[in-house]
Amino acid sequence: MDKVVDGTGASAWHAIADVCVPFDHPGLLADPPQEVHAYLPDVSRSQKKDFWRKEFWVARAGGAAVAAGSVEFSLVDNVHLASVEINVPPKLRRRGYGREMFEFLRAQCRSVGRSTLVGHVGAPLGGTSPGESFATAVGARMVLGEVRSELRTAMIDRSTLKELEKRSLAYAAGYEVLQWVDRAPDDVVEDLAQLRGSFLTEAPMGDLSLEPERWDVARIREWEQETVDRGRVRVATGARHAPSRRLVGYTEITAPRSRPQTAYQWDTLVAPDHRGHRLGLVMKIANFWQLDREIPGVETVQTWNAQENSHMVAINSALGFRAVERFGEWQIEI
Repeated sequence: MDKVVDGTGASAWHAIADVCVPFDHPGLLADPPQEVHAYLPDVSRSQKKDFWRKEFWVARAGGAAVAAGSVEFSLVDNVHLASVEINVPPKLRRRGYGREMFEFLRAQCRSVGRSTLVGHVGAPLGGTSPGESFATAVGARMVLGEVRSELRTAMIDRSTLKELEKRSLAYAAGYEVLQWVDRAPDDVVEDLAQLRGSFLTEAPMGDLSLEPERWDVARIREWEQETVDRGRVRVATGARHAPSRRLVGYTEITAPRSRPQTAYQWDTLVAPDHRGHRLGLVMKIANFWQLDREIPGVETVQTWNAQENSHMVAINSALGFRAVERFGEWQIEI
């Protein structure tokens, strides 16, 4: 098993993902190579990571790359947990390469004290997938059901969206919208850290073995820089409570700078005491306009939502998102 430590290894890892992602998840593409290069030990920037680690591995047979795997884990919270990803080219499946990679990653995670693995597995709507069969075979169970939805920007009726924004703003008196690209303003970053720290306790997480995350300003800034290093541009919109001047909600969309056709909705959260003012809808619409301005060329926006998160699913449906794939978080104790 070869750890990815240079450009050659990164290219081999990415070549497998480049084949597997669109095959297993129609409509998606593998992230650009820079997503892997950003974690290499030979890149010309500081390698100090205080909050998390991510490693990439390639399995070879007869000198050829036959499987790609990665593992990611936090250093400050959820220290029992690691996230894993495994890809095997379709023509090389059912030969044991995926199982070999899984057993190797399991051993790696055990060696750093992890006891639980989680992985993100997709399947067609109304169907099953090889990924689900593999997860079941290694002893994992699905602990959170999700749906991937897609928004095609060419299909958006912008006049209807503006009318929806106008109606939503009528419920949001006493709040103001603020926006940023890549780096949060200094005057809201502490509030943003508090909000991010509450995300796992506020968003539906099913039976995932998760503890609240610990975020502070330093962690936010490291995460922001890492996102830039990965070649991504990120547009964010927040809602600030005017009387208290506190940030009480945020939403984010990101896209690779080198290939912006496919963008991704990341977190959206409104603090519990400030719900009921349609802030989620207000922020998402405002962030779509910012996406239009800041990231030309976006053709689709992808989002994942827990099936039980009916409120967010309804908001996304109102914006024009349509379900395209079933997903699940699978978990195994090791």
